Amino acid sequence: MKTYTKIIIAIVILALLGGTWYWFTEKSDNRQNEVLTNETEVVNVPTVTPGIYKSNLYLFSFAYDHNILSVSEETPEKIVIKNVATSTNENPIAVVELIIESRDVEVPFEQFVLDESRLLCSKTDPEFSCKEINDLSSFTNASGIEATKFYMMLEEGGSSREKGPFIAINNSPNTPGKISFILVHPPLQNAGSVKVIESIANALKF
Repeated sequence: MKTYTKIIIAIVILALLGGTWYWFTEKSDNRQNEVLTNETEVVNVPTVTPGIYKSNLYLFSFAYDHNILSVSEETPEKIVIKNVATSTNENPIAVVELIIESRDVEVPFEQFVLDESRLLCSKTDPEFSCKEINDLSSFTNASGIEATKFYMMLEEGGSSREKGPFIAINNSPNTPGKISFILVHPPLQNAGSVKVIESIANALKF
């Protein structure tokens, strides 16, 4: 009897140990599954709401993030871009201007762009002067359009500071009989946003 009793006790102990091991294993697996489930939850990422500015007169357009930027047309030749949260009409972060010349231009197109961009300084403020051009380069934007990029030294009251980037795109084919270009640049009175200037120029298309 003692032998049978020992065998029965041993079986009961093994069963209890096995049940305990199974219970802990299941609980651990459930915890791991909960962790994996929490880790793989889908996070809702805010989507970009595209806005489109289109000039029916000069036949160009560009896309921008409507959640962040607002675009307003002061004239068909001047479009200002503002930060929805922080900018005011007097404080845009980027400007898109169409510069047109109806007379015959005897200098190369690139020189015409630089000369007109310099004139933009004095037209904005008689105390401004932009003579020195820096870091002149060319690139192709996302639409396959050739663009010219440069910086200018803005002189005011004996001091000078670099302004830019200025990005020019030839728009002459859309202004028959006239030479023209689109200039995307910072407002001359404040720093503006390099990121916005470059994104607008890169998104511009005909």
